[in-house]
Amino acid sequence: MFRLFARSASALSILLALAASGCGTPAGSPDRQSLSFSQLRGSVFGGAGELVVPGPGWEPSGDGDWRFEGKDGLVFISLDRPLERDATFVFESPAGVTLRASWNEVELATSPGGPAGHFEVTVPRRELAGGRHRLRLRLLGERGKPAVGKVHWRAALGTAPRASAGFDRQAGLLLAQFLDLGLAGSDAAPLHDGFVTLGTWTARVELDHDRGGTFVAFVAGDAATSGRVSASIPGAPGAEILLDEAAEGTRPRLLRLQVPAGSRQLDLAVSQVAAGTPVLWGGPYYLPARRRVPTVVLVTLDTTRRDALGAFGGPSGATPNLDRLAAGATVFTRASSTTSWTLPSHASIFTGLYPAEHGAGVSRDRIARSFETLAERLSRRYVTSAFVGGALLRQRYGTGQGFGVYLVPPQWELPGRTLVDGAIDLLAAAEDLPLFLFVNLFDAHYPYLPPEDSPLAADLAAAIEKIPPGSPWRNLLGGEIAAWSRLIDGEIPHEAAGVAAMKLAYRAEVLEVDRLVGQLLDELERRGRLDGALVVVAADHGEFLGEKGFFSHSSRLEPELVDIPMIVKFPGQREAARVDAPVSLIDLFPTILEATGFRPPAGHGISLTQVAPLGARPGVQFEETEHWVHPLPKSMKVAVSIHGFDGEVGRRIGWDAGEECHDGQLPWRNAVRCTEEVRAAHEKMRQALEARVRRAARKAVEAAELDEAERARLEALGYL
Repeated sequence: MFRLFARSASALSILLALAASGCGTPAGSPDRQSLSFSQLRGSVFGGAGELVVPGPGWEPSGDGDWRFEGKDGLVFISLDRPLERDATFVFESPAGVTLRASWNEVELATSPGGPAGHFEVTVPRRELAGGRHRLRLRLLGERGKPAVGKVHWRAALGTAPRASAGFDRQAGLLLAQFLDLGLAGSDAAPLHDGFVTLGTWTARVELDHDRGGTFVAFVAGDAATSGRVSASIPGAPGAEILLDEAAEGTRPRLLRLQVPAGSRQLDLAVSQVAAGTPVLWGGPYYLPARRRVPTVVLVTLDTTRRDALGAFGGPSGATPNLDRLAAGATVFTRASSTTSWTLPSHASIFTGLYPAEHGAGVSRDRIARSFETLAERLSRRYVTSAFVGGALLRQRYGTGQGFGVYLVPPQWELPGRTLVDGAIDLLAAAEDLPLFLFVNLFDAHYPYLPPEDSPLAADLAAAIEKIPPGSPWRNLLGGEIAAWSRLIDGEIPHEAAGVAAMKLAYRAEVLEVDRLVGQLLDELERRGRLDGALVVVAADHGEFLGEKGFFSHSSRLEPELVDIPMIVKFPGQREAARVDAPVSLIDLFPTILEATGFRPPAGHGISLTQVAPLGARPGVQFEETEHWVHPLPKSMKVAVSIHGFDGEVGRRIGWDAGEECHDGQLPWRNAVRCTEEVRAAHEKMRQALEARVRRAARKAVEAAELDEAERARLEALGYL
């Protein structure tokens, strides 16, 4: 059941009391706003101009203010225009505790404003642009270690944040989620980006062009919300949704309006709702008319080895549906991931950059908002949707940027069957709309627990029976995470029967993933979308299954972890093709942009349609770096940072204290002695990558306003 906000229609009036008197349209006012279409996404309309919302952890206290108890707290701010003054927040914390604050992840100075424990946090006006912001507080004790304490929030933007006993916390949490991530919803249904309106609201929106097109929004309210949401051309009948239709409950519903050529304005409205009632407008999209673009389907096979697929030399019959796709598509036999774990590899797909360049999982815990992702670019012409199986692609990591529909797991994993069912539902709802569909199938990741109806279920049960009773391998095959950690740490000896059963369980999970890909392909064909579609299937990384004594992935860059399957069916392609040149996940970014009519930016991979440039490229790179969001297991760790290269002269992995090289034998590589030729080629590419990272850092610094201390610190780090 989709639940956007809590039932209390007055909940948002409490939130609005946190804001200073603003310059936006007051909640419930019938006055019409004038907006451009580009102003819609990510905004909150109908409230005060300065909206301040406490994040998770904050609770109303008995004496009328707010407080949190713990190590840190978040505050989310929405400004409908830049502030012309500095903003000051006042907090009280326990004695002996230091309060550290950051604004949009940049550290701010905090100064005691009176008695001990009384802190003032000032945000300079240059940082107070219109849009969404986040203030993070951290409590530190002795020697800068995290501390736990109670913090009282006394003032925000010059206004006391008064609480109320009637405050509905759920409403605040969900609005905080939207202000933080640009997405809102529940764990039981897809999240949506877009904008939120509060109470009765109307706006006239200036469109980007007058060539005509289709306006699309996924609209949702609460189960108790009663009202109307509409879109129309000025002076003409429009489209309307009733929020209280019992048949739909709280599920998002598609509001769709054809806009004729010559129209430059659109009227949007929410009516017959109580004051402060929030309504989500997911998307929204204005899709150009008369532009034929291919359906784009991007499927990532999480944790899938190259040799698991029949089309890449795997067992016959292991992946019949993927092999069927490969028979009418292009198979890339030397495709590499950019790393050996999920977040940075997907960030490379979405940005066309290596991990050292985009920084996700390397120098930060998310894709920076400054990057324009693949989904953000495609959202100008497509309904963008994502159905994600793994928790490391949840919206907090920035992978949701640009997706209007985003289904994520509430805990660690969502079964692929749930994801594909959701994708098929969206295909039905979207009808003929241009669609970008991203599906991350996580089933092949541990725990390997194939469905009971798996064709390999009987064989797997027989294999498990061969394991001695009481063996930890039985726990492993039952999905016990504690046992898996012990196996990774080298604390569980390998047993032949246990290893064989684990490999079979993994194969069964890959077979399930293959079935789901086939189900999705069949639905695309049934709806007449498949032939003209761009279909991309690639693993994000591989998996050790006992090689070198290891299970799992990350920490290392051996071929079992980095050499991946990649299949691309270009629009209209029916004949099989094969490309043996080294390619990378970063190449998917320009490939998809080029196929959809966008001009790919320079330096973000090479389109897979450009055979000559691919063949002339000296090689591709991959890397692994320890980060707090990604600690490396000691038993598998080679170094804090390792870097790899695959080119025509060979394959090399290098780190401070050593190296390892492999030949070009496919599907795997044999270890060989490193030559000076491969060392020189690797070092040249590595230095070129470091130079690009430095140039990007200098460019970002030059665009920022820095004081002398900040500039001196960056110069000391070598960025200036």
